Amino acid sequence: MKLVLRKQGRSIRRRFVLTVFFLVLVAVGASVGTATVVISRALTEEARREALQGVEGLERSLNDLRDKALGEARTFAADPELAVAVAAGNREEILRLLTPLVETSGLDFVTVTDREGNVLARTHQPEKFGDSVTGQDNVRSALSGSPLGAVEPGTVVKLSARGGAPVKDPSGAVVGVVSGGFNLTEKDTLVDRVKDLFGVDATLFLGDVRVSTTIQENGKRAVGTKLKADLAERVLGKGESFTGEAAILGKDYITAYKPLPGPDGKPLGVLFAGESTELVHQARNHILLSLGVVALLTLVLAYALTEMLVRGLTRPLLYLESAMAEAAGGDLSGTVTLDRDDELGRMGQAYGTLVESLRATLKRVEEVSATLSESAEELSASADQSARAAEMVAQSVTGAAEGADRQRSLTEEAASLVGGIAESARAADEEARRLGDLAKRGAEDAQTGRRDAQAAVAQVRLVGESSRGIAQAIGKLEGGSARIGEIVDLITGIADQTNLLALNAAIEAARAGEAGRGFAVVAEEVRKLAEQSRDAAAQIHTLIEGTRADMAQAATSAQEGDGNVRRGIETVERAVGSLERLVDRFGEVARGVETFGEVTRRTAAQGAEVVEHITETSRIAADVAGEAQTVSAATEEQLASMEEIASSSHNLSKLALEQDALLRQFRL
Repeated sequence: MKLVLRKQGRSIRRRFVLTVFFLVLVAVGASVGTATVVISRALTEEARREALQGVEGLERSLNDLRDKALGEARTFAADPELAVAVAAGNREEILRLLTPLVETSGLDFVTVTDREGNVLARTHQPEKFGDSVTGQDNVRSALSGSPLGAVEPGTVVKLSARGGAPVKDPSGAVVGVVSGGFNLTEKDTLVDRVKDLFGVDATLFLGDVRVSTTIQENGKRAVGTKLKADLAERVLGKGESFTGEAAILGKDYITAYKPLPGPDGKPLGVLFAGESTELVHQARNHILLSLGVVALLTLVLAYALTEMLVRGLTRPLLYLESAMAEAAGGDLSGTVTLDRDDELGRMGQAYGTLVESLRATLKRVEEVSATLSESAEELSASADQSARAAEMVAQSVTGAAEGADRQRSLTEEAASLVGGIAESARAADEEARRLGDLAKRGAEDAQTGRRDAQAAVAQVRLVGESSRGIAQAIGKLEGGSARIGEIVDLITGIADQTNLLALNAAIEAARAGEAGRGFAVVAEEVRKLAEQSRDAAAQIHTLIEGTRADMAQAATSAQEGDGNVRRGIETVERAVGSLERLVDRFGEVARGVETFGEVTRRTAAQGAEVVEHITETSRIAADVAGEAQTVSAATEEQLASMEEIASSSHNLSKLALEQDALLRQFRL
């Protein structure tokens, strides 16, 4: 199966920087989005809290004014001169006594009535008197002898915080009432003070009508405008408080409404405090602008830090890539040095160790190849020389066989031509001498062939040892490939562990929900990188397995070559044995020729014994011819074997040259 790694358009450095920048951008965006929601809620909650504080502060201020009005009324009612003037109904005296007191007390008005509740004098409207104010709860309570402070409407002042105290004569009888208070409608000091203290708008309602407010409409205070019907029903009708967003005169506010209780405890108006949502939005936008600036600075800083980090990571990778490219081109002379203690440093050390091991292996193979080439050349030369020697031996043996045939013919002629014994004896003597020389030369040639064959055996044994050295070198290469396979398996295991960790991280991110979405993206990217690493390791493992298979085939071929060399040694050793036998035969031939010479010489001297010796000579000649034929056949077999050895030597030399050419592709 062929594994193809999909080509990526960008470098690892650029993809990593963009990925981290995108993740930081997503994280910052999510943070800003979350901050927007949180800040909006916080500002809204803060505005709601301030609205509640404002309405409570408005209520406390009203109670303070009521209590102060009641205390001043008691002080005025306790004045004996005022009691005499009230009992006498002297309006001028009452005004003379109260006017300076009112100015120093800070009250907005004081009303004095007789025992019937009719007005004797008003400091705020001196010209108006004689009307009845018994409709006011504080006046009725004071006429009954009980002082009372309350926020209630009046006949002249629409809404006020006032207190009523009985005026008694020396006998303790109630002769009138002093009712003083603060005007809550004509002056807006109360709502303005609440706005200054709490930073929210404030409004006093009498019923559902605004009688004092800080809210403006068309550049003026919105006095006289009414409360929305649904809020009036809830606050005035049901006496409930309300907190939340509400539209006021076309603008949205975060509001707090509270009933304004009258003397009888029933709502006579409404207290309001609130903050415009526009102000809340302005505050939120200001904070978001600050967050945006911080986020932008964070992105710039994150990009710069990521760029620095990625450069620190990719620089060793580029260095390793360059070294691997040189190694792929056959240049193994370079060294890799990464002065790091992390995974990249260990990767560089492992690569350096691999290159050193491969360099040492190739050097050893190169040495073995050179030795093999020299041995093959020597074996080829020896085989050629042995073949030529065998050919010469064959020619000599053939000549010997022909001489034996002629000798037999001469003996037959000698048997039939007794009269020419002397002449034939001389011819036989000469022929015997020639055959002796030929036998000696044949013996010498056979002896040379034996020495050459022994040298060939030694050379073939050297070839066998070289073949075994090659097999051992290939075995070492297989061991190195196995170590590389173990490293690839380790990388595959690390990738699987990383993939498992990324899966666990994705599961934990899914459990975390929205907060873990960004981490889930990172986990997915890490899982993809782990799968790519595992695929690459599998591809390397496939290549290594193919290389190991080729090495195993080469080892098998080397073993077969070693077997062939062993068989060649056995064949040459057999040829050596044949040559040794041939030497023995030639010795026998030489001795026979010498004997034949002696016979022929005796024949020349003793013609009478010629016939008997001719028969023996014919038989010996026939034996020599047979032996010569046997030696000729053995010599032809030896020649064929030597030709096979020469052919194998040439092939071995050719293979050695091819191996040397392959090794020269590597630069060590």
